[in-house]
Amino acid sequence: MATKILIFLSFVALSSAGFVWVDDDNNRFPKLRQIPKFEPFTFKPFVFKPFVFEPITFKPIDVNYQPKEGENFVAVSTSSHHESSNVNGVEKSSGGSDIVTNVGGKINEEGVEFKKGDRDDENNNEERNTNENSGENNE
Repeated sequence: MATKILIFLSFVALSSAGFVWVDDDNNRFPKLRQIPKFEPFTFKPFVFKPFVFEPITFKPIDVNYQPKEGENFVAVSTSSHHESSNVNGVEKSSGGSDIVTNVGGKINEEGVEFKKGDRDDENNNEERNTNENSGENNE
C-alpha cells in the first residue's frame, strides 16, 4: 500500500513541478506530395450476348412399357390434388390422389377422390382401381 501511495505522490509532484513538453519539429512527418489528377475515365458498357440453351424435350410417359428380356423394370407415378373454397362461410373442398405402378410390365392404377369436403362420409368417396392394363396374358 505504501508503494502505491509513493507512486501517486510522485505523479502529483511531477505534474505540479512545471514539467513542460517542448515541441520541436524534429519528429514531424514529411508533407505528402499532391496526388496527380487524372482525366475522367468512363467504362464501356458491357454487352452480354443472351445465353442460348437447347430446348428441353420430354418423352411422353409410356405407362404400358413392357420390359425386355433380362430387364428389371419398376416405375411408380403419384399425383394428388386438393381444392377448397370458403364463400360466405360455406366451406367446400375436394381432392384426390392417383398412383400408377408398373412392376415388370404388370400395371396397377389406383385412385381415390373425395368431394364436398367430407373425407369420412362413405357416400362422398369414390375409389378407382383398374387392373385392365396389367400386362398379363389371359390366354
